[in-house]
Amino acid sequence: MSINEKINAFLENPFPLWESGLTADLAASQWASFKEYGIWAENYTTARGLFWDKTLPASDMNLIWANSPISGIQVEQPQEILYKFYEDTGLEPIGSDILDINSVTDKLRDGLGMLNLVPGMLNCLGQLVKTIQVLKQDDPEIDTSHSDPQIPFSIFVSVCEDNSPISNLRVAESILHEAMHLKLTLIEKHVDLVVPETQETFYSPWRDEQRPVRGVLHGLFVFSAIKQFYSLVKYQFVTENELAKFIAFRNKEIVLEIQSLLDFHNSKGLTSVGKLFVRKLIAEIL
Repeated sequence: MSINEKINAFLENPFPLWESGLTADLAASQWASFKEYGIWAENYTTARGLFWDKTLPASDMNLIWANSPISGIQVEQPQEILYKFYEDTGLEPIGSDILDINSVTDKLRDGLGMLNLVPGMLNCLGQLVKTIQVLKQDDPEIDTSHSDPQIPFSIFVSVCEDNSPISNLRVAESILHEAMHLKLTLIEKHVDLVVPETQETFYSPWRDEQRPVRGVLHGLFVFSAIKQFYSLVKYQFVTENELAKFIAFRNKEIVLEIQSLLDFHNSKGLTSVGKLFVRKLIAEIL
């Protein structure tokens, strides 16, 4: 099967959203594009991924897990060459002068450990994410994360100050959220889900405002993955404890958000394939 045939098969039957077969093919296609510029998994950095330039200086990185399906994921310290990108996107990474790398890697490792409760998920994430940069977040109750369609294989997340199972879940959700953005972006390089250059908007329950159709589609995709993740892991915890209560709250919250998208498949901004995909996602979640 060609990669487009595999994508179409996935769009028709997309669960679990973190499958690994198509994900590996999507990643391989992107690495093939990078190869001409001398960039591959072993020398990839966020800056090289953004500018498609292997001659840019290497960044300081720390491996999160060794000897695991995700051994290639590393914490990357911010790079000076990316400062305009940070400014344009409103991101504020934690500087290397104050970054407690041991604490950060521990928290990211614990978050990934939560994701590892779902079979096959880490294999998928290891294909999609190569570097993680850590963001500042002054409000301990709010999590910040980011990915960019221009930068495959890099995500930006904040980590919670406290150490608790709920904090680990919050970090896990941020990682999964941004990895799924990367996956959908790779899919869109091969198949149009949104009508090219459409100006159509739709109500986004995550922004509480009209948003471009592509942004709403991405929101539906990533929160469908998060809902599926929570629905699977909830059975591994005692129903009365705080962790189970947090999962129940997030599940209910996401369902309510997605219920506001029941008419999304009728958007003129979606292609016929995109409309079918939206129906499949909503039917599974609701």
